[in-house]
Amino acid sequence: MQNRYTAPQARDARDAGDVLPALRVISIVRNRYPGADVLDARLQRGSSPQYVVTILTREGRRVDVIVDARSGRILGER
Repeated sequence: MQNRYTAPQARDARDAGDVLPALRVISIVRNRYPGADVLDARLQRGSSPQYVVTILTREGRRVDVIVDARSGRILGER
C-alpha cells in the first residue's frame, strides 16, 4: 500500500473533515518558520495522518516539518 495520499484522496479526506486543508497547514508552518520558503507539502497515511512540509529556511537549510494532519500541531522536523 502506498504511504502517500493521491491528490483526489487528499481532497476527499479534506472534504470529509478528516484532515486540515494543505493551505492551512502551510500557514501554520510559515508562522513557525518566518521567512522560510515552502518547497513541498505531502499528506501521508497512517494511524494518524501527517503532512510533511518541506521548507528552505532563511539560513539555507532544507527541513521536513512533520505536522499532525488532523490538529495542525507541529510534531517535529527532520
